[in-house]
Amino acid sequence: MTFVLIYAIGVGISALGIFLYEYLYLYDRQIRYISGKEVIQDVLMSLLSWIMVAILIFVVAIDIYMGWPSKGFDLKIKKIGEAMKNGMIVRDI
Repeated sequence: MTFVLIYAIGVGISALGIFLYEYLYLYDRQIRYISGKEVIQDVLMSLLSWIMVAILIFVVAIDIYMGWPSKGFDLKIKKIGEAMKNGMIVRDI
């Protein structure tokens, strides 16, 4: 029972961490751009429990050290994709 509880706590922490990382950092607080496919991938990654918590800590530490170089990167990619679907010309990435 104790192992299951520790595992479940790790899953909860990693799921929350992954969501916050994507929402606050990669998508710059624009939740409507996060797709269902990405949510499913995040849920599956959170099942790695404490391994994913360690990976998140490592990734955030590197981002802090480098000065948050990719803030909003996935959001920009999604917006460029939408613009291209609508026939708009995108010159700057």
